[in-house]
Amino acid sequence: MENKYKGFIFMILSATGFSLVGLIIKFLNYLPSQELVFFRSSITLFLVYIMMIKHKLYNPFKTRYLKLHLIRGIAGALGLSLYFLSFKYLTLAEAVSIQYTNPLFTALLSPFIAREKVKKTIYISITIALIGVLLIAKPNPSHFNIGAIFGLTAALIAGTAYNMVRILNKLKENVFLIIFYFQFMATIISLPIFYKFQFPHKEHIILVILLGIFTHFAQYFLTLGLKYLKAANATSISYLNIGLSTIYSYVILHESLDIYSFLGIGAIIMSLFITYKV
Repeated sequence: MENKYKGFIFMILSATGFSLVGLIIKFLNYLPSQELVFFRSSITLFLVYIMMIKHKLYNPFKTRYLKLHLIRGIAGALGLSLYFLSFKYLTLAEAVSIQYTNPLFTALLSPFIAREKVKKTIYISITIALIGVLLIAKPNPSHFNIGAIFGLTAALIAGTAYNMVRILNKLKENVFLIIFYFQFMATIISLPIFYKFQFPHKEHIILVILLGIFTHFAQYFLTLGLKYLKAANATSISYLNIGLSTIYSYVILHESLDIYSFLGIGAIIMSLFITYKV
């Protein structure tokens, strides 16, 4: 099989995995968002460490870039917490669409963090994406949805985290260490939830386990997809996540989306298209 087709398959599997993670979060939405972060991160941390052992990386704390890992881990954990919190106020399709503005913030912040140049079209994309978020938030006193603010802030913080990943990649840091520290910091930061720990319903235990498993393999397939495809092509396939999340919202969760939500989702997809195609 040609590498191009391998890349397409891996990216489709990744987008499907991430869409299922979002669906599971919706089913577990009665749990505190920090608790969901703990379940997701701790299970993924265990799976990542198994892969590290397989590649003979026995000591994950042996790194020259601890400070960068800590900044990336803390930013990633805070962004993930706010992202999960947004699910309590938004439909699945809305929450996932707003989270997809993070590549725009990654590009916008890259000159200041990663010292990279950005195309001028990024400012157009950011403007269109923000209009999309405003349409989803419906900013008027009677309908304003604060979940859009949580989601947008999560995407902004994620942009910081992804720039730290870019720096670590330039420094040739091991990819397993980059993933490990993110999951490790997210697990540590979410530990205070045990003061008021809420047990999942018995019938949802399997969902808690699948939350970590789907996250792990979605990230793994994403890494493989980017190995065989250009970033722009890989990103366009990842839009499948938004499409699947919209289907889940209607068919499985029976969530309603009004015309403003559809226009907002469309604006966000358009902004991403401009960023990667122009």
